[in-house]
Amino acid sequence: PVLRQLCPTTVLVMGGPQLQEQERQVFDRMPELDIVVFGEGEVAFAEIVRQLAAGTRDWGAAPGILARSANGAVVDTSASRRHTPFAEIASPYLEGVITGKHPNLFFETYRGCPYTCAFCAWGGDEGPKADGLPLERLRAEFDLARGMGAHTLGFFDSNFNQPVRRSEQIFDMLLEDDQFKTVGMSVFAQTLLEPLAEKMSRRSALIGCGLQTSDADVNTIMHRPFRHEKMDRGIGFMKKYDLQFVIQVIVGLPGDSLPRLRSTLEYALALEPPTIDAFRLMVLPGTEYRRRAAE
Repeated sequence: PVLRQLCPTTVLVMGGPQLQEQERQVFDRMPELDIVVFGEGEVAFAEIVRQLAAGTRDWGAAPGILARSANGAVVDTSASRRHTPFAEIASPYLEGVITGKHPNLFFETYRGCPYTCAFCAWGGDEGPKADGLPLERLRAEFDLARGMGAHTLGFFDSNFNQPVRRSEQIFDMLLEDDQFKTVGMSVFAQTLLEPLAEKMSRRSALIGCGLQTSDADVNTIMHRPFRHEKMDRGIGFMKKYDLQFVIQVIVGLPGDSLPRLRSTLEYALALEPPTIDAFRLMVLPGTEYRRRAAE
């Protein structure tokens, strides 16, 4: 309401993962909103901007939205939403949106996730479970990052080391010269192999590693694969090459209890990581746990 009062003629658009599976409820609850976007927003938002630039405001041309027209009628194009392959979405680096000098830059190499953990929205993305960018495009983006003076790169992939061979090829690109000093990413320790761990050791790597729980029943409830021998092996590779990593644990998972949480923490401590982070469960929109919260 305050924003609408300050900017009465501004078109207010909302979307993103925070709205997953509750777009209509938010649109109805917040009459100040002009447009709500379902799912992926790049194509819809580009069309919204085109309509504003042209002065036409033909919201029916934008796929996958709810919009309020000038006469108060609601335009609903949600049925026309579609997944756009990640490679077809313009690169902010190659298109010159991001320019100038930047010491820190961020990348996605793929979208989605091969896993469908009930606490996480990654596996609920609309597209394939691993919708990767072509390696040649990533190489071109990294070259531009070098020209921008970047020395720290952050990767926003669900797990950088998937697929395994592709992740090694990407890291090889970072090792082609000495410019990129620090890299940050999440990895799935159960699939981490030694060649990638060794490559990571050649840079200052800041790694997040989700354990969440070591309890078999709790993992079954949240549909998360867990094999302690694979976890032990992946963590062992990171320790062997003296990588800086943090093991992440979730507190309050369905099926968990204080004794089970204690067992998880004891297991994590036995792995001797540099850091353990414990987070309370967040019941995020678009997740199975959100859909089943009433249970």
